[in-house]
Amino acid sequence: MDQSQFAAAIGVLPQHVTNWKRRGMPADQHQRAADVLEWSVDELLGRASLALDPIEVQLIELYRGMSLDHRADLLTMANRWYSAAHPHDGRADPFNAKRKAPA
Repeated sequence: MDQSQFAAAIGVLPQHVTNWKRRGMPADQHQRAADVLEWSVDELLGRASLALDPIEVQLIELYRGMSLDHRADLLTMANRWYSAAHPHDGRADPFNAKRKAPA
């Protein structure tokens, strides 16, 4: 799901989502956005601590050991694999299209 699709799914203009990336999402949109992403509001706001299985921990450790370029490549490949396997799933990060790997 891209940013425009995300905006349409929650019933706002794409420009609103762009503004939220800079200013934060208004509280009255939290539940609707969480529902579209199939997350809890706590997950959306980063307040929920998710339990990781051993494979997830291993992937995170490998990721942290990579250069920034390799991180970006890995994210690109993972998004392609996921999109190919789940073309109409809608669970992908709505902001992933141009996101760079964090430092």
